Amino acid sequence: MSHIQQALDPGEHGRSSTASSPVVSGDTVLVRPELLERAAGRADAMEGELRGGVKDVEPETTAAARGLTGWATGSKLSQTGAEWKDKLTDLANRMGGVSEQLVATVRNYRSSDEGAAGRFGGIGGTGTGAG
Repeated sequence: MSHIQQALDPGEHGRSSTASSPVVSGDTVLVRPELLERAAGRADAMEGELRGGVKDVEPETTAAARGLTGWATGSKLSQTGAEWKDKLTDLANRMGGVSEQLVATVRNYRSSDEGAAGRFGGIGGTGTGAG
């Protein structure tokens, strides 16, 4: 199963629950950086699959369209292939951005958490942060 298929239908084990959610709302907020990092890795993998899909499909579409030269179907196939390439490239770029933003979020969270733990540690606690 590809990463794209798994993201669209993760199956019973991949479905979100309170225990696997990176942020749980209610009386408290729990941030689980390791889950955000995992999500970043999945987004990065999906970006790679999308880019690979464009590279794989483009030559086949071009060859098929050449075989239909002179037919309206050939020009429409070329047009459709170009539109799909643009859409998939845009989606790949967005997935790469999601991955980068999640990594930055984890980095910022850990930095803030460590800073707060250090400040509280001076009050008489041990200064151990959860992160």
